[in-house]
Amino acid sequence: MSQVPSNPVAALVLEWVQIAEADLDMARRESGAQRPHLDQVGFLYQQATEKLMKAVLTKKGVTPPKTHDLEVLDQLLGQFAIGPTASVQDLLKLSAAAVRFRYPGPRLTPANVADLQRIAHSIWTILRPLV
Repeated sequence: MSQVPSNPVAALVLEWVQIAEADLDMARRESGAQRPHLDQVGFLYQQATEKLMKAVLTKKGVTPPKTHDLEVLDQLLGQFAIGPTASVQDLLKLSAAAVRFRYPGPRLTPANVADLQRIAHSIWTILRPLV
């Protein structure tokens, strides 16, 4: 069990990171399942990335907006000379996984999920050391 920081901002950053890491762990676990729920995996990769971005913003003293739009969050990170963390096209792909595939209509394929995993991993490589 980790110690909770006494600084409220540091405690909130830690909470964001822990939730983001849980989402990332679940995405990895589900993608390795015999019959993975690909739409859920895509959602979890997006959520893990969104929450990590919000952790970094919180650490920088910004209250993150209530949005799933990673392009918006990436632009805010840019105000602190962080990023861009990914291309706009990649951010849009990952953002779409939070909403588009959770309703009737197109489904994610294994190739889509592999791409989302690549994008999320790339962003995590940049941002995780900052928190």
